[in-house]
Amino acid sequence: MVLRTLVASICALAAAQAYAGSNAASPTTISLDNLKAKCSEIAANPQMKPVSVNVVCEENQLYWTPGAESKPKELPYSKSVSVSLGMKTFQSAPVSFSYTAQGTPYSCPSFVQVERHLGPANVTLDCQQILQIQNLGDYCAPIVEQRAQQDASLVSERQLPNQISFCPTAE
Repeated sequence: MVLRTLVASICALAAAQAYAGSNAASPTTISLDNLKAKCSEIAANPQMKPVSVNVVCEENQLYWTPGAESKPKELPYSKSVSVSLGMKTFQSAPVSFSYTAQGTPYSCPSFVQVERHLGPANVTLDCQQILQIQNLGDYCAPIVEQRAQQDASLVSERQLPNQISFCPTAE
């Protein structure tokens, strides 16, 4: 099962500084809706220079992959034959004979959790393009996937300590 977390962050230096009313070097954090409102204000004012918005898209995935299987084990197999004898009015009690046979072999699958990080993928947009975005996750997901396919250095994976084994703990 794949768990998937989309992380989209926006760094809008020019728009954020205008929104904050400051010329400070560090950007102010604002929401997509606030950024859209600021873009609308800038677009409505013909005296303002058009601004560009830097969108930084990243994706984190958590998924499970097969781990090492356990050493082969065997489920027991038992066989017994029961015999009783009878003749006229005589009858013996049943007697059982046990036989050992090869058991049913099995191994237990296990899975380990892996974290996969894609990105960052940077995109520069103008205000008109920002106004068209409804959901940043939906906007960024295909961009990150495409860039990761084009540039393998944007992909990193690491195995997490989480493991699942489908064998009973007491054997």
